Amino acid sequence: MKLSVIAVFAAAALLVGCSSGGTDTNKAVATSKPKTTAAPGKMTEPAKEKADKGTEKNPYAIGTPVRNGDWEVTVNSWQPNINDAVVADGGDLSMLPEGQQYALMNVTMTWRGAGVGDNSQVNLQYMPEGGNSLSASWSAYGKTPGGNKLAYEELVTDGSVTGDMLYAVDAGNTKGTFMWYAPNTEQPVYIAAQ
Repeated sequence: MKLSVIAVFAAAALLVGCSSGGTDTNKAVATSKPKTTAAPGKMTEPAKEKADKGTEKNPYAIGTPVRNGDWEVTVNSWQPNINDAVVADGGDLSMLPEGQQYALMNVTMTWRGAGVGDNSQVNLQYMPEGGNSLSASWSAYGKTPGGNKLAYEELVTDGSVTGDMLYAVDAGNTKGTFMWYAPNTEQPVYIAAQ
């Protein structure tokens, strides 16, 4: 009788031990799996360069079509110190402030939105190095040499217009950037003026 009771207790103890041992083994297997946490995301150099492109420190190059909002602008060329060309075309330099010179930008504006876009709403300014932004100058000399002044037009989708814009800039400071805002956008885009 005592032997039977002892045998029953031994068998029960063995079952409990196996059961708890199995659970511990399962827990050990579960927690022994290496944790796979993703490494902090690091932007690759090409992606970072692309993300930074068009900023004041990393402007687009001249000749690059640049989209901002529903407008696409391409600065085709930038000619500093065109005073002689202005005079040859019948222009008067007497109203040009001392220490400044005329510079000429050729630009293409393309409407990429729906409906009709008015390119007079595109605000394209020149920013000399270390200076304030300057808008195109029409007051002192109302035309551009060669008669290719940029026309302000209403354009349909994918319609474009190309022409010249005249700027009065500080002499010797013609390697700045162009900054432009499209209508209804707050973030400017920068294009190098060289």
